[in-house]
Amino acid sequence: FKENEFSLNELTLGLDGSFAMPKDDMDMDLKFKANQTEFKNILSLIPGVYTTDFKDVKTSGKLTLNGYAKGIYNDKKMPAFGCKLIIQDAMFKYPSLPKSANNIFVDLDVNNKTGVPDATIIDLNKFHVELAGNPINARMHVSTPVSDANIDGEVKAKIDLTSIKDIVPLEKGDALSGLINADIKMKGRMSSIDKKEYEKFDARGQLSVLDMNYKSASLNYPTTISKLYLNFTPQFVDLSQLQAKVGKSDFDMKGKIENFLQYALKDELLKGSFVLNSNTIDLNEFMTEDETAAKTPEAETPMTVIEVPSNLDVSLTAVINKLIYDNLVMNNISGGVGVKDSKVSLSNFKVNTLDGAMAINGVYATQNVKKPTVDFDIDISNFDITKTFETFNTVKKLAPIGKYAKGKFGTQLKFAATLDEHMSPVMNTLTGGGKLQTKNVVVEGFEPINKLADALKQEKYKRMAFENVNASYKF
Repeated sequence: FKENEFSLNELTLGLDGSFAMPKDDMDMDLKFKANQTEFKNILSLIPGVYTTDFKDVKTSGKLTLNGYAKGIYNDKKMPAFGCKLIIQDAMFKYPSLPKSANNIFVDLDVNNKTGVPDATIIDLNKFHVELAGNPINARMHVSTPVSDANIDGEVKAKIDLTSIKDIVPLEKGDALSGLINADIKMKGRMSSIDKKEYEKFDARGQLSVLDMNYKSASLNYPTTISKLYLNFTPQFVDLSQLQAKVGKSDFDMKGKIENFLQYALKDELLKGSFVLNSNTIDLNEFMTEDETAAKTPEAETPMTVIEVPSNLDVSLTAVINKLIYDNLVMNNISGGVGVKDSKVSLSNFKVNTLDGAMAINGVYATQNVKKPTVDFDIDISNFDITKTFETFNTVKKLAPIGKYAKGKFGTQLKFAATLDEHMSPVMNTLTGGGKLQTKNVVVEGFEPINKLADALKQEKYKRMAFENVNASYKF
């Protein structure tokens, strides 16, 4: 390859070198570099900045970008590689906006001289930018990322989100405000955390978000984060407070996240425990038109297995006063939700709805993702038959007599099954049983019963009452 060029938006890169495959191995010696030295060219790679009027953006500053890949690439080896980016004393300003981004400096060097992944060294020696006077600073050094990541970095930022609209054009109808403060430092080796030698790993700092408001023409609801505080320590990330509102739904949450670095760098087990309180959660606001249409039989598509990650050990204790989904309103929701060992479990999960109450305990497991399993224990008491019929299309299909019935019913149901690839029960694995109970149920106006009463010449059978039915069943 000689004197080749390719472009990404406004950035043009030159490519030179050689590539060979004498057998199955790929033998390469390639180099690339930016053919321009103007900061504006790499700025065009940022989607939110590269808008239709980008050509009119005023910029200054110098750019250096180059990299290489040299050596053998196959199933067991990687070539040596590197990439260096330097931006010096840069700025940009849209002519139609009052403020600018100034004093932009970037010094990034990623290098691996041997091709061994663990030999990769990442040096973000400097990152600095001032957004309408709001400074953001960061630096990071990472070595031996595979065997024992050695980390030394920090982030400091103070951002007034209101000023973003004065720097970068927002979409029509979009609005953003609020304050973000970050001051986080990390220094040490991952092995210190693995050995629980936390005194050898210095991780500390806080990230806070205050009075953040976001509104977009592409969303049907605004988002507000009144307070968010994340405190960082070597052992855990402490979510000391989160108060947020998304549309009509409000969230008040606290909790802890453990093993966050091991999870981010090694994909190891992430632990967490949270407490959620909410007055109202309206799930209908989050459903798209496509999802709403999918609830009609004509638009239904087969479900696929929802795999539960094996590297999560997270628990949530929730208290929700009101939850709305479709035409179902649920009140006084409480209970625990856990994710562990590729299983989701509901523990003492209670809800009031349809003039009655329901309690659920159970497990959904995907240790074998091709054969997920469910094992649930459900206790329903005093559900109103008329409201149940009007709420669930399944009841309308399976029990059309429910339209003509009035009264209350309850059931205690235990069931276990293996599911297929569409999340439907494999019928010959479905086992369980329980009890069905009714109180003062009256059936009246059901045409088949009317015809039976006429045939028997017994007018009284057109109104049938079922007192205190208590039927046990199993399958």
